[in-house]
Formats: sequence, C-alpha cells, structure tokens
Amino acid sequence: MFRFRLEPVLKFRRYRRDIVRALLAGVIEDARKVEDGLSVLSQDRSESVGRLRDMSAGGRFDVDQAASLRYYCSQLSAQIMANRRQKELVENQLRQVQAALVLADREVKTLEKLKERQRAEFDKRSQRIDDRVATDQWNGVAATGSTSTGVTADSLRLGR
Repeated sequence: MFRFRLEPVLKFRRYRRDIVRALLAGVIEDARKVEDGLSVLSQDRSESVGRLRDMSAGGRFDVDQAASLRYYCSQLSAQIMANRRQKELVENQLRQVQAALVLADREVKTLEKLKERQRAEFDKRSQRIDDRVATDQWNGVAATGSTSTGVTADSLRLGR
C-alpha cells in the first residue's frame, strides 16, 4: 500500500494556502470598501462644491453658510486624501497577499507532483514485483509441477 511520507507537510501547506486565500478575500473586501468610501466622499465633495458655486451665483449671499460649506469641503478633501493613502496601503497589501498565494500554490503543486511521481513509481515497482512473482511461480510449476515457491509479492515488496 502506497504511503506518501510527506503527507503531513502537504496537508500543512494546503492549510496555509487556504489561510492565504481567506486573507486575500479579506483584503479584496477591504479594497472594495475603501474604493466605495472614496467614491462616496468624492461625490459628496462635488455636490458641496456645486452648492457653494450656486450660492455665490445668486443675488443673496449668506457668508456664514458659505464659510460653513467651505469648511465642510476642506474636511471632505482631507478625508479623501486619507482614503487615497488607505487605498494605496490596501493595494500594496493586496499585491503582497497575491504573491504569497502564488508561492503557497507553487509549494502545494510541487508536493502534489512529487506525490504523483512517487505513486507512479510505487505502482510500477509493484507491477514488476507481481510480474516477477507470477513468472517465478510459472517457472516453478513448469519445472516441478508445484506452486509452492515460497516467494510472494508481499515478501518481495517488504524486502524479505
């Protein structure tokens, strides 16, 4: 029976890859939230600037309301700048997590290929042993007329 000696390592690397995938999903969600927040802030600032223009275009002008609106626009601009910095950080984090996922995938695939290769070698070796046992048994039957050669496939596999 085939047993891959590095199976615990493969399981660990699959587990680590799954964690990196979950982390990537979280970072993508964070990027979406930051982008949505930036969009809302930009739209709110554009509307506020538009109201400020409309106020100055009319005949009557409320200085206190205009000052208040200008202050609000400046606060929105500061939030937009902070959001853009946050967006850059999240995009950097996204690149790092994507690179980690590529590495984790590569590690898992390498071990899976090794497992497949060792499995194929094991099957090939088992087939050769079975063929040799069958040949030995056939030769024994033909020579002596008996089937008891004392050699079995299991004893050859186990090196006995």
